[in-house]
Amino acid sequence: MGDFPRRSLLGSVLAVAVLTSQVVLVGAPGFGLIRKKKVDLQVRKPAVVRLANASLAVRGKSTDNRYQTVVPGLETSLETELVSNERTLLKKTAAEADWVLELTVTAYTAPTVQRRVQQMKNGAPITFNRWTGSLNVAYQVVDKTGRVHDADNVMDQYDQEFQANTNQQPSGGFRIPTLPIPGQSKAPTTAEPRSPDDVRQVLVQNVVNRIASQLGNTMEKVEAQVAVGDDVLDRAATFMEQRLWARAVEELEKAPAYTKPEDESYRRYSLGLAYEAMSYDATTFTTQRANLFQAQEHYDKAAELNPDQKYFVEVIARTRDSVARYRALDSMQKGDQAQAANAKPSPGGSAQQAPSKPASQTLTVNDVIEMRAAGVPDPQIIELIRVSPVAFALDRDTLLAMAKAKVPDTIQNELRVKAGLEPLPPAQKTASPASKPSTQGKPASPAQGK
Repeated sequence: MGDFPRRSLLGSVLAVAVLTSQVVLVGAPGFGLIRKKKVDLQVRKPAVVRLANASLAVRGKSTDNRYQTVVPGLETSLETELVSNERTLLKKTAAEADWVLELTVTAYTAPTVQRRVQQMKNGAPITFNRWTGSLNVAYQVVDKTGRVHDADNVMDQYDQEFQANTNQQPSGGFRIPTLPIPGQSKAPTTAEPRSPDDVRQVLVQNVVNRIASQLGNTMEKVEAQVAVGDDVLDRAATFMEQRLWARAVEELEKAPAYTKPEDESYRRYSLGLAYEAMSYDATTFTTQRANLFQAQEHYDKAAELNPDQKYFVEVIARTRDSVARYRALDSMQKGDQAQAANAKPSPGGSAQQAPSKPASQTLTVNDVIEMRAAGVPDPQIIELIRVSPVAFALDRDTLLAMAKAKVPDTIQNELRVKAGLEPLPPAQKTASPASKPSTQGKPASPAQGK
């Protein structure tokens, strides 16, 4: 009996220890152990071609007259889908449009139905309907000069069996499942088609969704985890739940970096999440791109600080495709600008005949920083600044970004002059005492050379 109070005391101590350890675990930066916080992101993938504020024409054909019945519906559906995803996109004729989306139906198996009867154990017959069909489409996006900017082949196959008059798909029956399509608002229908036309519409819509998702500016809902664990992360998490992304960034950026790398990884992850969400909410291409690049930078740093957190790898994979698309667009833009800069008017031609479309793209500080990081020589960057419109604001974020990237004064001055600001004073260079000219005698003439 004397051992009972001792055991009771020992049990109480262990219980307190367990509760305390849980509090410590829950209180440390992370995704939480008991109640995880999550937010929904409307992920927007950038277009692989520049569809914003542009015009488009969709033109279809087939390699066989038997496939021609699919072409009108394919043209109309794809045009409608792209315009609904990018509201600034205008529909024009092929002769007037900035982009022509050329579709070629390369194969089409007209939908058919096959019926079979199966005897059940009770002797009652059951009829099953198997619907099949397939559609192959090749597409390419061409600009006014005939240059192809994107091309691919897309295929969809329909093969499903239903119990007649029930819309039920039997277990073990024929069925090729349709994979989820990024940007598609709802899952493909599983109701039994009533006619071959119904199957054809499903095939066309699946192909349209795939092409639209590859071209870009589609939306996909994604659930993202939110880091919590201390006052800073908890306040930022509350702002994120209210979709106040800029407030979350402000809260996280004013907080000092954590001492432990694992703790700091969650602050950097939270910054990445807020910038990613801001990118999807942004209304201009430049802001979308800048915020997503910021997000990727923070995500990469979080994974570097905490390589054991597998969720960071998943998040980086989510944004990698979009970042790659933005880089492809940047390369496309720079290629167009280089082509325009190198184009020289013919001796008898006028200056108005020179190409002018790429030079209207606004150059930002982030563009300059990225070009220097990629190894573009400073003289080429300066040349590009001089021939491009420049968005340059003298504020805290701009100065910090240029300081961190070590942008030289020569490039900063080009940006300042283009924006109508005074260049940096040359007095920032301090001469060493050994190199100072002597002022005891007669001062040297500025005109004198060595």
